Amino acid sequence: MKKPFFANTLKATGSLIGLVALLAIVFATNIILSKVNLRADLTEERLYSFSDGTKELLSKLDREITMKFFFSSSISEAPVQYKNFGRQIEDLLMEYRLAAKGKIKIEVYDPTPDSDAEEWAQKYGLAGQPLGMIGPTLYCGLVGISGDIEVVMPALSPGREGQIEYDITRMIAQVGVAKAPVLGVLSTLPVFGSLQQSPQMPPQQSMNPWFSFADLRKDYDVRTLEPDTDLIPSEIDSLIIVHPKDLPENTLYAIDQFLLRGGKILAFMDPFCLVDALTAQQQPYGTPNASSNMEQLLSAWGVTFDSVQVIADMDASTSVYGKDNKVEQNPVWLSLRKENIDSDDIVTSEIGSLLMAMTGTFSVEPDNRLTVTPLVRTSENSAPINLMSVQFGADAIKRDFKSSYKEHTLALRLHGNFKSAFPDKAPDNEENSATVHLSESLNPGAVILVGDVDMLFDQFCVQESNFMGFRAFQPLNDNITFFANAVEQISGSETLIGIRSRGTTQRPFTRVLKLQKQAQLKWLEEERQLENKLNDLRVRLNSLQQTEKDHSQRFKLSPEQEQENKTIPRRRN
Repeated sequence: MKKPFFANTLKATGSLIGLVALLAIVFATNIILSKVNLRADLTEERLYSFSDGTKELLSKLDREITMKFFFSSSISEAPVQYKNFGRQIEDLLMEYRLAAKGKIKIEVYDPTPDSDAEEWAQKYGLAGQPLGMIGPTLYCGLVGISGDIEVVMPALSPGREGQIEYDITRMIAQVGVAKAPVLGVLSTLPVFGSLQQSPQMPPQQSMNPWFSFADLRKDYDVRTLEPDTDLIPSEIDSLIIVHPKDLPENTLYAIDQFLLRGGKILAFMDPFCLVDALTAQQQPYGTPNASSNMEQLLSAWGVTFDSVQVIADMDASTSVYGKDNKVEQNPVWLSLRKENIDSDDIVTSEIGSLLMAMTGTFSVEPDNRLTVTPLVRTSENSAPINLMSVQFGADAIKRDFKSSYKEHTLALRLHGNFKSAFPDKAPDNEENSATVHLSESLNPGAVILVGDVDMLFDQFCVQESNFMGFRAFQPLNDNITFFANAVEQISGSETLIGIRSRGTTQRPFTRVLKLQKQAQLKWLEEERQLENKLNDLRVRLNSLQQTEKDHSQRFKLSPEQEQENKTIPRRRN
């Protein structure tokens, strides 16, 4: 009788031991797997995957960096979008910590009211956003610290969700650099407000610096270069070229060698620079050519710039004052919108509008050594026209316009290994190591080319006003933002150039929007057909009305008119 009892007891004991063993296995497996970095980004937009540029930068970190994230996570009144964005930033920072393999330390603070964390947030200069009139203050800012170097992003905005990887990686690059980037500026125009005087020329009125260049010295170590320079110093990291008109061969060679040493270039050229033409009108010794190009260099890069024609785009016409001071829609003054701008590139992802006038276009021959990225382009309803046609005004341009039915590139970026435009040229002083001739790139270089100079001039990008005795400027478009983004990219780490714009967590109903657009187009087509039929019927009735009839019957419809009139309601339905 006791045998079943011992059997059941043994069975229960075995089950208990098996359960304990299973739990031990699960616990041990969990410990082992916690030490293994098995992670996968399953989001369609790759929200938690780094670009190659970020990976390269993190792999080369040689100093420890502390990232302090201040986020008001405990405030219940905060908007849901704000909370989701904060959690996304925190998750992304943890990805940075893992990818940096111990070089980056992440600290997260919740700056509740009157707390030490809020006090530190205020000391770092983070921008808090009050919630209502008497509500708490929301914080979402980031501080990067390494040694005595400190970089602050006062406020992270959900509006920059697509660029957040670039912003954080740029901060890491800035924290890791102990000095400001050295930026060279070579211009034939007085962008810093100083005119070159010639002994043969009468004295000219001084000019203020262009607004787009006025603040460069706050963020960069700026070195100005003469247009006839024959050497670009090695300490210059990046170079801005404005209106390279009639540059001598020695200067072009210096630019060529600078690029081959791994330099980065931002160049603005123009088929007809209005600023240059306006300046020339003030000179009594004739009007020089207002176009600029670097044909010899561009040819070596596989690029052609049309410096004898300007682009006209009927879909981007701008309202300007024409002849007799009348407002006209001019297609060579381009008001470019989102559809003309690369929304996936960091330089242009936040650009909503650009104003470019008398702009030239670029064409590129395929070259597997270089990566070509068009940044700004026209619509397909565009075509190049000669400068003579422009002088006759907008009406003449429209009358003779014939679309090319293709897009034209107005700005682009080249990145990769370049070849020299002077393969057989040797420096004048071969003993000087700084001028050792290079026939191809030592390190990958980058060039951003823009087909308009005037877009940087004040009248084309900002509106000036006087506020309490001070000059104040209000942006008219995103020209300044485009310039600042481009300068920032060429002056930053090489790895920043390859960072893409990230996807967003906002998922629009693309299929519904597509169906709505198709339905709208169909409805517009049907409406157009009905309007055409109605207009035809009206013409026919008017024609019948004009036929001769008895004077006493002029207020009566003829049989033909009555028949046509009966068809109108039926055809309009």
